[in-house]
Amino acid sequence: MCDEDTEQDAQTFSNSLSRRRFSALASGAAVSLLVPPLNASSKSGGAELVENDVTVTTPDGESDCYFVHPAEGRHPGVILWPDI
Repeated sequence: MCDEDTEQDAQTFSNSLSRRRFSALASGAAVSLLVPPLNASSKSGGAELVENDVTVTTPDGESDCYFVHPAEGRHPGVILWPDI
């Protein structure tokens, strides 16, 4: 019934959208989904943060550390250990 209209539409669309253009659009969409929304009222872009300087005792002595965590709730921990 409408096979010729569908084929024409498909040809018109495929001629205006190259593989490179499709890849650029798909990549942009994927990256935009990964970026968290920013909240203008908070510098962290979300939860309120608590920051503390702490000292950790090690076998070689004491280590100065910086501890940051959300003010509320339970969250997984992340340790950054630069080897310098």
